[in-house]
Amino acid sequence: MTPAARNRYFTLWPAAAVASGWNAKDEAKRRAVTTECMRLVRGPVVKSSSDLGEDEITALFCYLEHLGDAASLDKSARWDTCRQDYKTYARAKNADWHEEQTYGKGKNKLDRNRFKGETSAKGGPLDDLDADKVRKRYYTMANRHASKLKREKGQNLASQKPTTPAFPIGNDTPAPVAPAVEPAPDRTETPVEAFDEANPFG
Repeated sequence: MTPAARNRYFTLWPAAAVASGWNAKDEAKRRAVTTECMRLVRGPVVKSSSDLGEDEITALFCYLEHLGDAASLDKSARWDTCRQDYKTYARAKNADWHEEQTYGKGKNKLDRNRFKGETSAKGGPLDDLDADKVRKRYYTMANRHASKLKREKGQNLASQKPTTPAFPIGNDTPAPVAPAVEPAPDRTETPVEAFDEANPFG
């Protein structure tokens, strides 16, 4: 379990225990409830809730929510749906999450967010689990969410592109450029005519 999932587990378990008349500190009972949940969904037999995979954790949370509020028809319906095929149920919830992250809460483009209870609580029936349809929807929403994150990352990188000056900050004048060196003059001596002392001005 991730730390967040573990925190949620130890919030759901006491509520389920109290509602069922159990001692929330009874470790043996807590493990027995996990075992019973896995039996009901035909999941793996594990020694501890820490050994559960993501799909199994989703099923356990659904079971504990049902135990904690057995009078809720909505939670009972979700647990019944989960028991049909807990892996498909978990995938449907993940698809809902990706859809919400992509389009926003309450703005589900395909109006299929029915595994968290919002739609069913308004009187709409829970969707039947069709493993193939759920899998396709999960991949669709996961890909759309990934594309959205990629676009946002590109936009963030573009907006954070540094606009550095041509010269380092604190030295806004260019370094002096050495003047071009004139080529050395031709040192070849031109012959000088003999000096005529008698006629100095030619």
